Amino acid sequence: MERNGSFGSEDHNHGSSLSVAGVEDIQAGVGQAYIAVSALSNTLGWLGCAGVMIKKGELVDKWTEAKAFAGSKQEGRLMAIRWAMEKTVENNVEDFICLVDDKDLVFKLNNKNAFNCHYDITAVDIYDLVSRLISCKFVFDCNWVSECVDLAKMALEGKLNAASRDDGALVV
Repeated sequence: MERNGSFGSEDHNHGSSLSVAGVEDIQAGVGQAYIAVSALSNTLGWLGCAGVMIKKGELVDKWTEAKAFAGSKQEGRLMAIRWAMEKTVENNVEDFICLVDDKDLVFKLNNKNAFNCHYDITAVDIYDLVSRLISCKFVFDCNWVSECVDLAKMALEGKLNAASRDDGALVV
């Protein structure tokens, strides 16, 4: 079954309406963990990262973080993927599938291709992390990743709200 699947301080339980219904469809009884990753950037120089980990059809964990950022969409996605993989490893999970909503990026990561010289180091970090895992592969999926987008938006909004004054003006 084809499914459609994107990418400060750690914050669990943002109150998201993220559901785990349908995870069994992609897991097919395998005990392997899945992580879905989303990244959104804004014009104010922030990247909102979000990730969820699903194992055996259950939501195990979710993470959000806002980071200072000035770069391309692909660079932001790579940063979010590396960040979510590190969070997954912190949970002692070393065998997982990373769901990404960019087919070209999935192809490049699975084939360990080089990236733009300005952010290839992030890809090298990902490849190094993958080499230390039992198993990790990247799979195209828009549905699960799109569910993470709301979490990434919340990370950005939280950063903006923390930086605003009572009168609503943004403190720069």
